[in-house]
Amino acid sequence: MKAVIFTRVSSVGQEDGVSLDAQEAKLLDYCQEKGLEILETFRVVESSTRGHRKQFHKALSLIGKQKKRTVLLVHSIDRLLRGFKEYGLLESLIEQDKLEIHAYNERLILNKNTSWTEHLQFDFSILGAKLYVGQIRQHVNKAIEFKLSKGEVIGNVPVGYLNARDPDSKKATVVLDNERAFLVKRLFQEYATATLSIRELAKLSGRWGLTSTKTGKTFTKAAIANILKNPFYYGEMMVRGQRYPHAYPKLIDKALFDRCQAIIVGSCTATPQEQRIQQRAKKPFIFRGLMRCAQCGCQIVSDIKKGKYVYLFCTKAKGKELCNSVRIREELALEVVEGILDKIKLPESLISQIHERLKSQYDLERSSIKAVKNRLQSQFDDIDTRLERLMDLYLNQSITQPAYDKKRLQLEAERQSIAHQLVDYSKDDSEFRDSFVALLRVVSKAAELFKSSKVEQKRKIISLVLSNLWLDGQEVRYELHKPFDKIVKLTGCKEWWAVLDSNQRPPQCQCDALPTAPTAQMCIQL
Repeated sequence: MKAVIFTRVSSVGQEDGVSLDAQEAKLLDYCQEKGLEILETFRVVESSTRGHRKQFHKALSLIGKQKKRTVLLVHSIDRLLRGFKEYGLLESLIEQDKLEIHAYNERLILNKNTSWTEHLQFDFSILGAKLYVGQIRQHVNKAIEFKLSKGEVIGNVPVGYLNARDPDSKKATVVLDNERAFLVKRLFQEYATATLSIRELAKLSGRWGLTSTKTGKTFTKAAIANILKNPFYYGEMMVRGQRYPHAYPKLIDKALFDRCQAIIVGSCTATPQEQRIQQRAKKPFIFRGLMRCAQCGCQIVSDIKKGKYVYLFCTKAKGKELCNSVRIREELALEVVEGILDKIKLPESLISQIHERLKSQYDLERSSIKAVKNRLQSQFDDIDTRLERLMDLYLNQSITQPAYDKKRLQLEAERQSIAHQLVDYSKDDSEFRDSFVALLRVVSKAAELFKSSKVEQKRKIISLVLSNLWLDGQEVRYELHKPFDKIVKLTGCKEWWAVLDSNQRPPQCQCDALPTAPTAQMCIQL
């Protein structure tokens, strides 16, 4: 049987525990043990959640061209997918009997003949990886919030300012751009006179010589409007819809900024229909922004009648002639959602087995991470020794002050980089594993939680479980996020209930599938 080896890291800096070489070495041994013929090996450095995954699609294209079933061998499921964006491509090849996935760490083999519950286990592994990415993103967001609380900018600054380094501390800072700052200030001053339109101001700025820091081109009407609306110039940063005071020089005062905003607002008023929609958006409706019309694709909005009855209806923004949908009571849509949630129930025995598999995977990963951590600690100690020797050379006047400063800064930068890596490798992922299992238990009680929750909690549950909601006449149609679609399908499936049987006898035991396979007693079909 032919096999395609797929190894992936998110960046070239990932260390030995999950490096391309470490993944490939294990997978090559596996191929030799199982007698798999290697068709091609993919060594990929790309994000699994952002952008177009060229190498991933290339690997699937190669497999799709083969006449017989081909193994796609990965070190772990999260090396292949960390979300369900490309899941349908894998599922299609499996259904055509062209693809068989072997996940080394999870001891999982997936093909056309694999049981539904094994497919569900694969889905849960992807969901776990997706949630882990979300947890990392949350840590990054906390770091960003900390920087914002200190008034530090995130990313690039607007025209009129420059990103720079403080000459003393070497830390990132922001300074005024002497070539452009006075011209940007002049934009606000001229517009505040209320005698120029933004279009005229854009032409005028071009004659002044105001150009983009990045492209060197003059600014368009839209770019000038964005400059005039940016609060950074009077001392506040706009980040994700919120304003934070910054610690850098101010270009204008707030009174001048407010004057310009009043002129902008006065020149572009909303239509009565837009005003009504904006007012509805401020109210805490359960389905706000979560449902669309099946006929015309417009947004479904909510409205209250007689102070207590909530109705759902299409905005018909594309024209009433294109849509003849009618309004329905919100209770009808809630009944559909509650009916779906009633079907999402996971047996406790299945949750316990998922927990055990995650624990086994965690133990394997920690053994390789420990080796990486020891090597990093050794490098850290070595830099400390080199810093002490450097100080001795400086005190003995064996090197000059500039040479000492240059080498010290270099070593301290390396030391700090290694320190950050040590912190990352010291994190205990068992907390995430337990949180994921706790989430599974919560999902099993989703229907009860939904009925007793407030509006915002109801909205979060709907967003977690349902990917699309449509209002089609008086009928509510929906699509489920993975893996909830399989859970719903398995609710009445005999194979599902076989898992719960006191005398569980899996039809296909694969305990010899991988070199690290569990004992026969553990080979329960998940």
